[in-house]
Amino acid sequence: MCEKFMEWIAQCNPEVVLSGVFALLGAVIGVVGSLSTVFLTKAVQKHGKITLHARIVGSRIDAAHRTWGYIQTDQGISFHVPLWLDICNTSDVSRIVRNVNLCIVKDRTIVADFTQFQGNGIDPREPNTTIVGNAGAYSFVVPPNSVLRTEVEFGIKKSDLPPEDQEFNSVYLTYFDEKDCLKVFFLEKIPTPQWIVGELPRSKRWKTLQKVKFSGLYKYRSGN
Repeated sequence: MCEKFMEWIAQCNPEVVLSGVFALLGAVIGVVGSLSTVFLTKAVQKHGKITLHARIVGSRIDAAHRTWGYIQTDQGISFHVPLWLDICNTSDVSRIVRNVNLCIVKDRTIVADFTQFQGNGIDPREPNTTIVGNAGAYSFVVPPNSVLRTEVEFGIKKSDLPPEDQEFNSVYLTYFDEKDCLKVFFLEKIPTPQWIVGELPRSKRWKTLQKVKFSGLYKYRSGN
């Protein structure tokens, strides 16, 4: 087969052979160039990231509009954290921020997640009803090069924690991205003593949340 091919090449007009070779090379280069352009375009579009900015505020679902701190409820003392949250997407594609939540951290271990509050009612058409989050949900689609502001509120009951975890160090914010990867951000250290009914001191300024390497430094308590 090889000898016949070489004989055919020898019988062909060299200019025709070279023209065919150059045409083939041109086609290959064109395909490679097109694929490279598509790849680079997608890479540039995805370049950018989600940044989070939070401000601790007064609750809109609490009649007294109290800020973060400890509240006495019918089920015992509860730790409440109301936030304004700006989710900034600096990429050229939409990004998913799913299941935004808070968690308490003790000794570099996430020991418990907060409860995400939907609001103080079910039907937003009812008078004096406030719904927080994304119509009560805590998942968001953030358009390209945009900022999405949302109002969220979280709580955790002291009775839901085992005695050894009722004193903790800090509160972190977490969410899952479009690849279902967990993202963890430091929110605030928690002053002591804890579980004393009353509001905690807060800054009225916005805070840029710092991302932490969850896999390297932090872990979930077994069973969570």
